[in-house]
Amino acid sequence: MRSLIIVLTGTLMLSCAADHSSAFLDTSDKTTGNTTGEEVTEDVTGDPIDDGPDDWIVEGTGFCDIAQNQVYVRKVKDGDTIELKQLVDGSNTVRYIGVDASEIFKDECYSAEAKNALTALIPEGKPLCLKPDSEQENKDMYGRLLRYVYMHDGKRWVQQNARLVRMGDARAYHKFLKGMDFQWEILDAENKAYKENRGGWSDCDW
Repeated sequence: MRSLIIVLTGTLMLSCAADHSSAFLDTSDKTTGNTTGEEVTEDVTGDPIDDGPDDWIVEGTGFCDIAQNQVYVRKVKDGDTIELKQLVDGSNTVRYIGVDASEIFKDECYSAEAKNALTALIPEGKPLCLKPDSEQENKDMYGRLLRYVYMHDGKRWVQQNARLVRMGDARAYHKFLKGMDFQWEILDAENKAYKENRGGWSDCDW
């Protein structure tokens, strides 16, 4: 009887070890269906709209439905600045108001990731909506438009500024945040990203 118990126990331990091993050594690629065990070099990213918490700031006043408030992007310059295809108030460069991403030209930590994150939020061939802050200047000292930027997710216009902070791709721009329309929302987004150790909070120890 004792020998039978030892045999059964050993069999059970081997079975559990096999189960755990298969869980950690699963080499199948969930996106491409690759089951060869070979390294997959394809850059596969998640959906920048659906991934993460659903706590977007929504523009529901109809402002963004007006064609004159919509723009098209030529390129993303860094994690908080874009270049437009057209001029708006004499400028084609937009600085995302209230947020501060790492600087590409200074090669700061998380600058490349921040630029990629913003690029992923720019819907190809579709317009963005620019909305000024009611209390802040129209442009900064470099002539860049200071704007809240919204994209349409298929159902609603949602703000990118606070979202970049919420996902840890940028920080709140505390120096200029006081009195802004979305001061508290952006601060709340930063606090949540910090607590969840997202993005630069994890990689750069901001």
